[in-house]
Order: sequence, then C-alpha cells, then structure tokens
Amino acid sequence: MSLDAALPTIALVLATGLGDPIVTPTSTCFVRASDSASFEFASNPWLNLYNFLVKEAKQARGIDDEGLGARGYVAEDTAAIRALSATEAAEWSNAVDFFSRQVLPDRLGIDSLVQNVNTVLTLVSPNDDLAAVPLHPELRRVLQDVIPIYRSAWWPTHDARNQRWIASMRSQLAGREECLRQRAEMVFRSAWPSPVHVDATVYASWFGAYSIHHPTRVTVTANAQGSQGAYGLEVLLHETAHGMLDRLESALAGEATRQSKRLPPELSHFVLFYTAGALMKEQQPDYLPFAERFGIWTRNDRTRRYRAVIEQEWQPYLSGERTFADAICALVQRIR
Repeated sequence: MSLDAALPTIALVLATGLGDPIVTPTSTCFVRASDSASFEFASNPWLNLYNFLVKEAKQARGIDDEGLGARGYVAEDTAAIRALSATEAAEWSNAVDFFSRQVLPDRLGIDSLVQNVNTVLTLVSPNDDLAAVPLHPELRRVLQDVIPIYRSAWWPTHDARNQRWIASMRSQLAGREECLRQRAEMVFRSAWPSPVHVDATVYASWFGAYSIHHPTRVTVTANAQGSQGAYGLEVLLHETAHGMLDRLESALAGEATRQSKRLPPELSHFVLFYTAGALMKEQQPDYLPFAERFGIWTRNDRTRRYRAVIEQEWQPYLSGERTFADAICALVQRIR
C-alpha cells in the first residue's frame, strides 16, 4: 500500500489512538505539486543583527563553544565591507560590550537566544523599526543604534550568503520534501506543523540551529558545515520534528512509569537525532547521518550506549519490523 493510501488509516490512529499499526518505509509516496509547501524561508536583518552581536560578544570574551556541525564561521562574515568611522567603531564596540555583559549571561531576563527575542524579531519587517516591538528597552535601544551600521557594513554579505543557502535548501527539498514529511508524521504519530518558518542567519547558537514551536519557527546558521547540502535538509527535519515529539515523549514517560524507571530527559532528543538521520538515509542510501558525521554519538561512553540501544530497539520500528509500543517498551527496558 502506498503512503498516500495509508494516510487515512494513520490519521485515524492519530486521532483516536486505536491500534498500533506497523508503519513500513517505502520508496514511493504521494508527491503533490508544490513549491516548498512545508517550509517558508526568510533572511531578516534584525534577527541577523541580534545573532551576529551574540557571536561577536562570544568572540570578545574568548568563548568558542560551537559543535562540529556549527563550525564554518568564515572570515568574510566578520569583516565589514567598508571601514567604519571612528564614531561607528565606538558605537559598534559599545553594542558588542553590552551583549557581552548583559545578553550572554542573560542578566536582562530576555531568554537571549531563543523564544522571547527570536519570536519578536522574526516578525519585524526588514524595513520597520523596533519602536512598538516588545523588547527590553535597553536591548531595543542598542539594536536601533547600530542597525544602520550593520545594514551598510555587514548585511549585504550576510544576506547574500543567506539567500544562497535558501536557494540550496529549496533545491534539496525538491522531490524529497513531501516524502520526508509523510514519513515523519507516521513515525512520530503526529501532524507536521506546516508551514514551518525558517530564518537563515549568520549565527544560530553553538549547535548551528534552534527552533521554537506553536507555531514552529526554525533558525539555521547559513554558513555552518552541518547546514550545507543534505545536512541542511536533515537539520530542517530535526528542528521541525522537535514540535512533533509529544506522543513519543508521552509514550516513553508512560512506559517508564509502568516499569518503575526514571528515564534520562535527553532520551527523546537522541531518538530524534537517530530518526532524522535514518529517514534521510531511506531517501539517500549512501547518506551519512548528521549525528555520525559531526560526532554526536562519539562524545562519550553514554552517547555511544544511546546509539547502540536506539539502533537495536528503535530501528526495527522504523524498518517496519515491530510496533511503536514494542519499540518504546524495549527502549525503556534497555536505557539506564
């Protein structure tokens, strides 16, 4: 049975909770004519300015915490395309100092890299100001003071790179997007949060990407090694699926209660890492998943053990050899 024929059955199971069907991978799926229907992309100067100042502040403080997949921050992204005047250089230095003192330690209580700031800045139109935007007054003032400098000295380079990355992701999505979407819905037993808004940015945390949900908004470092080509597509799948884990996490918690076990809080995230890579590999058999390529599984003995258990107990579910309930039971039994 093709995936498009299976969808009504899966939808019934998701809606009612009846049954536990084995969902098998397949090389065919229903592909509708669409222009990246699941994702909408943007390159926003306000969000890029904020994230660039975070990166500049980290460099000023000697903080180098990027994971392997997030690396690739090239010199041309930090070099201004024109010399700053003495006044501009002082204003920019003051902004970096402010971020170093107030934003990195989050003394303003503004949830510095994710929800509060990200949500409001992604909704600001590129040519708007921040006068009516609900930001901390000091942060608003700093961003408004240096946005003219940023627009003329860095933004042309950053935006051009963002636009190249967006074009690359649209190319990666062509022909694969709908299949990945349908498989993710079936595997995680959850609806895809479409459309997913994706912001390309010069910096997006130590990991190279982050996401917020309800609605889902994904931010990705456009120049990171782990965001290029098919890896960028896996990152989009991974970050989107963070908003689809409720049933997985609920099932793990319920089974842990039944077995009188306490599960590590990161388990569902590691299952997500494995699953996103596995779904990409179904589409491209020679693909080396992100977690393998960028050292997620080789961090320590604990992550190596996670990978072994997930591969042994969860992969059979992905392959259609066991039910969701059986896979959850086996994972909880094996994880310690």
